[in-house]
Amino acid sequence: MKRVMALLLCLVLLSCLWGCEEKDTKAEEKPCTKYSLSSIIMDNMTMTGAEAREYSGINDLYIKFYEDGTAKMRLEKEPLHLCYDDQYLWQADNPEEKVSYSISGTAVSVYDGAFTYNFTLVQ
Repeated sequence: MKRVMALLLCLVLLSCLWGCEEKDTKAEEKPCTKYSLSSIIMDNMTMTGAEAREYSGINDLYIKFYEDGTAKMRLEKEPLHLCYDDQYLWQADNPEEKVSYSISGTAVSVYDGAFTYNFTLVQ
């Protein structure tokens, strides 16, 4: 009888863990155009996207453009929430500091001082 009760208690505890699954946030996210980091250039030094992912420990470095004029760029642990127009990106809470960007075919380049971040379209 003790074994049956112990087994039943274990099953109840496991069922509690199943109830705590994370929600799939991708399904809840609004539609966007996503580009993955392909390289970072500073002066004549280049770091590939793979090297940046390995160095940072973050597998998903990206920039996403949403139709409502907002964007999200992840180059660090926490993504930056941005706004954009045809030429510039800026943080939503700091519209005075803008950086330029360009889109050419399936590539995006973001120019931030001495750094150029290159991204390629995720299919």
